[in-house]
Order: sequence, then C-alpha cells, then structure tokens
Amino acid sequence: MSGDFGSLDAKEVRLTIENKMAGIKAISREAAKTVDGHWLVRQLPFPVGGRWDIQIDILVNDFEKTTLQDQVTIRR
Repeated sequence: MSGDFGSLDAKEVRLTIENKMAGIKAISREAAKTVDGHWLVRQLPFPVGGRWDIQIDILVNDFEKTTLQDQVTIRR
C-alpha cells in the first residue's frame, strides 16, 4: 500500500525461501499477478519442515525496490 493506503502497483515480485539449518540454499520464484491484483507464486517447494527464512523483493518502479524479510515455521 502507498503512504495514503492506496493500492501500490508493483512491477515485479519475487519470493525467496531458505532453510540454513537443513542445508537448503535459497530457492527463488517470480510471482505472477492475477486478474484480481494479487500476486501468486506457484510450485514453491518446502522439502522439509522447520524454520524458513522468507524474503519478498518488490520492484516498485524502475528505480525503487522494497524488500520484506521474516521467518516462518513449516510443520511436517
């Protein structure tokens, strides 16, 4: 969302996951924009459970990129 809570139309979105504890290096996939304006990543494998590092890179325009990072726990 923009500063005034309006829609922010990204040019590109990429999701990267990594599980260092399991020895799994970064797996990255580009997201596709759906007709309703959401971003969807298909066929993103989580081969093992545990704590995963997640990074979302958002290309806002030709000169600005925003990166979001967090961790999630995947149960197996």
